[in-house]
Amino acid sequence: MSTPRIPYLVRLYELALALGLLALVGGAARHTVFGFLPSAIYFALEYLAIAAVPLLWFLAIHKNRFLFFWLRSPVFFTYSCLSSAFAPLRNSSGALALFTFFRYSPENTFLYRLPMNRRLLISLLYVIIVFAFGKTLYGFLTGNLNVIKNLLSVNSDTLPLESYFSIVRYAIWSAAIVGCMFGYGYSVFAPLWNRHIHNLDFTIAGWVTTSVCYPFMGFVLVALAPPLYGHNFMPSGGPWPVFVLSVELLLNILYTASILNLGTKFGVMTDKGLVSSGFYGVVRHPGYTLEVGMFLCMSLHALSSPNNWLAAMLFFVVPYYLRSEREDHFMTVSNPDFALYKQTVPYKYVPGVL
Repeated sequence: MSTPRIPYLVRLYELALALGLLALVGGAARHTVFGFLPSAIYFALEYLAIAAVPLLWFLAIHKNRFLFFWLRSPVFFTYSCLSSAFAPLRNSSGALALFTFFRYSPENTFLYRLPMNRRLLISLLYVIIVFAFGKTLYGFLTGNLNVIKNLLSVNSDTLPLESYFSIVRYAIWSAAIVGCMFGYGYSVFAPLWNRHIHNLDFTIAGWVTTSVCYPFMGFVLVALAPPLYGHNFMPSGGPWPVFVLSVELLLNILYTASILNLGTKFGVMTDKGLVSSGFYGVVRHPGYTLEVGMFLCMSLHALSSPNNWLAAMLFFVVPYYLRSEREDHFMTVSNPDFALYKQTVPYKYVPGVL
């Protein structure tokens, strides 16, 4: 069967993706990790990033031959890297191959290759996930409670209306975090009464798409994106600020309810089984929709320029979109019931729309 021809738009997209990869590696390195280094060293790192672009394409397209030829033939390695760099200009798609390379596949996951009891291994690896993300959530919880304590310590006669909304906001957030931590803790001890996690997405792609929504990798977005906040264009009085704060509060309540809706099945990078009732009987990712809407409402007062809106998209919309795509693919492969669930609940974010 002949290989379908790649459209020109896909080729242009891949060139843009290559430039984006350079911006990601070079920009993040310059402004964060390597910001203290001399310019000459930074430029050397940038050239290494440039060399990594064809290497990634080569790994995706020729991954089965890579390790065999790399050590045995530097000439072949150099030729393949150069030829892969021009994959967008030929009848091949490096971006699609790279995406396929990082998709979840049980055969390529080391969970299936380690010589030990699989349930025990999943339980041990899940503890690592809980420690990484649970520790962050605990930090959020203590921070929220401190903010509430400080606001309540102020004389109520001088406390502005926005502060009352803040108290309720952080209290509801704290309830959501408690719900998350309950889901984590339950699954840590559930094997004691013979309830086990079905599967884990303990892969590089799983960690990246989840961590980008947390401070672990959020610094990369901060380094790359333009400033999130511009000047405050929202009037301090009148009905408009109260309306925005009220919408944010409603979304916050619904978001927390969607977390509590998961109950003991809350988790990240984890298949604990399906929840198809409540919010999850309407759309597949209600929490992400509500959380993104809530964050946009919180930032709306200072989104005064196109750059600020671009930053909002990079901070809020893009990470959760990638995370939901990864989770859907992981659950499709991991859980046989997920295909029927997708047919029953076809919309991911907004019922009847998206």
